[in-house]
Amino acid sequence: MDILEAKLAVIAAGKRLVETGLIARTWGNVSARVDMETFVITPSGKAYEGLTPDDIVEVKIKDLSYEGNVKPSSEKGIHAKAYALRPGVGFVIHTHQHNASIAAVMGKPIAGEAVTWWADIVGETIPVAAYGLPGTGKLLKGVTAALRAYPGSRAVLMAHHGALCLGGDAEEAFKVADALEQVCLAFLKARLLTFTGDVAESLDGIHNLIARRREELHPRNQAPLLAAYSSFRSGEAFCMTPEGTPGKTVDVALPTGIPFGDVPFAPETLELHRAIYRGDKKVNAIVHSQKPDVLRASKAGGKLLPYLDDFAQIAGLDLRLCRFDPADKAESVKQVQKGLKRRSAVLLQDNGALCVGKSVDEARAVETVADKNCAVSLSADLFEKVKRIGTIDAAVMRVVYVLKYSKKK
Repeated sequence: MDILEAKLAVIAAGKRLVETGLIARTWGNVSARVDMETFVITPSGKAYEGLTPDDIVEVKIKDLSYEGNVKPSSEKGIHAKAYALRPGVGFVIHTHQHNASIAAVMGKPIAGEAVTWWADIVGETIPVAAYGLPGTGKLLKGVTAALRAYPGSRAVLMAHHGALCLGGDAEEAFKVADALEQVCLAFLKARLLTFTGDVAESLDGIHNLIARRREELHPRNQAPLLAAYSSFRSGEAFCMTPEGTPGKTVDVALPTGIPFGDVPFAPETLELHRAIYRGDKKVNAIVHSQKPDVLRASKAGGKLLPYLDDFAQIAGLDLRLCRFDPADKAESVKQVQKGLKRRSAVLLQDNGALCVGKSVDEARAVETVADKNCAVSLSADLFEKVKRIGTIDAAVMRVVYVLKYSKKK
């Protein structure tokens, strides 16, 4: 393939990954083979939407050498190994897709009936590569071992991380990614049937049954459901907007907490948002997520621990659980502020999570990883001894993100 043609194919694929939800922001990476000695790959830490051919880096398969000032993805070694071990592969995408990310944590290769309908696309078995921090030799070693052990597989689950999808070209790699989501769903559905005897047709159905089972095993009085308002800071004011349902936007003076204009009501969480903004000048947006799995996780009765490394990286080492009591807002505010210390999100008991960021886009990214980690925590109920990310690895991910990647635009 001509180098310019390969670069343009990578750029188009990167945009498609974002549009289809297989990745978000700068997560994941894409590459295309140029010849038997060279491939081109996306750069490190740059948004896919604005990439140009000059941003796409040409890398040697044999020694990972490259020229120029643009740094290639830290996962270039994994892509190089895929091209070296699979001469027929011409395109590689590394995704953080939802179902595959969940299945990858369970630590079990996927084979048998779960793969049957898609075996001609993904292969007979989907292996799980041993965990390693992103960009490290340990991760490369794990993926290499999986590629070698299952030469017929065109997808590899990366424990606690995501997936690697291989194709002859971009279209084939995307077919693998799409089929992999279906395979992972079939895997979880089969496990639900085996473990509980229940049948569900969707991931939401699986998690709804798990949540009901949790409530039956540990019944308790739940906190009233709050109206979820998200907000963003604008100078000495902030704007609160209903999350997910139509409603009136409320503009609030930050110094006084008094809404502007004729507002017949004030959101119950107004003072909570105000306190977060006043307590941390770096926070410019707050998302009150009540996505189904986030809401279910907030009812579990404890903090949310890290199963996925992008969660540890972007949200924090864990999410603390705080109860918001409208009758004692001062104490509730105090507990939430404490829960957000060195974290970008906090669970509100029975009411989802508050996700914060320097921008609305960043707060939404926190919501995305929190939602996915909540999903993993629910699916984990179907398996025995599901491992979480080690404290040291989680801390390394978080520190590197805070000190390095979060500063990139």
